[in-house]
Amino acid sequence: MGVFKNDVGRPTNKSIMIRNILKVAVLIIVAVGLVCGGYYLNDYQKKTDSKKTITTKDISNKELNINSEDVMKLYLPFSYFMHEASEEELYKKDKVTSNDLSYEYKNRLAFAHYYNVIKDHEKLYEGTYYNKTIEMDVDFLYSKTLQKYYVELFGKSEKYVPKTFSSFGLDSIVMYYDKSEDKYYDDIASGDYTGFRYGNEFYKAIKKNDTIELYEYVVVYNEDYEKNIQGVYNNINDAKSFKNAIKEVKYPDSSNQPNLQKYKDKEISYNGIHLDDLSDYKKEAAKYKLTFKLEDNNYVFKSIEKLK
Repeated sequence: MGVFKNDVGRPTNKSIMIRNILKVAVLIIVAVGLVCGGYYLNDYQKKTDSKKTITTKDISNKELNINSEDVMKLYLPFSYFMHEASEEELYKKDKVTSNDLSYEYKNRLAFAHYYNVIKDHEKLYEGTYYNKTIEMDVDFLYSKTLQKYYVELFGKSEKYVPKTFSSFGLDSIVMYYDKSEDKYYDDIASGDYTGFRYGNEFYKAIKKNDTIELYEYVVVYNEDYEKNIQGVYNNINDAKSFKNAIKEVKYPDSSNQPNLQKYKDKEISYNGIHLDDLSDYKKEAAKYKLTFKLEDNNYVFKSIEKLK
């Protein structure tokens, strides 16, 4: 646009007025743009923060698939407890941390973890050697192999101590530690059956920030050979005294054939109580929570506690 000038070459009053109007118009446009932009950014930030809040909430309280491989990898080492309650350390009090467990028991859990992870159980042992103590060839597992799975289950901060331990789910099988060879080998050990056994069933998994919580039903089984009683109970004390049974079965002496036949006809047998399926006991069973914490990109066991 041309500029109006007077006779001496200076802008006329009209040119100055037009320039001022243009400047004001530009300033108005910039101001409006800044206001609109600020409003948009503020609105966007609110929406973004809202999304972040929802995402964080979802992550901090997310229910997991209990049948997923990652979840089962955590739980399976703790599920092999159809065995003597006298050997059980997880349920000895209302809350048990990894520090409360003996080295023998933690080795047992680590071996159960190893057993689950390798999948090909024909490769459970790493070779054979002649054991001088029992004077025979035995299959062995290196101590360093067990230590690897021990660290996976309990974390690097947990001290590993090579010690003989009873094998999971098999009361008569013991993994003996041979210090001179730094190896484990299995053998059969004698022992008395007390009648007490634990049964558990996994029912829920929750992820909370850097922890995973696993929930299970737990019952205690006991039987009295002299009184011909077997029952399922909520806790070890009730099981020992045969009180407050969730389910109790009295079976007749085998010498009383008529009553025994009548007993069998009712489809109530010596094996009428099963701990591999807790469907009949869930309502009154104890509930426990196992907690695992994320450390070095791996979830490690921290504690188990009884829920009120």
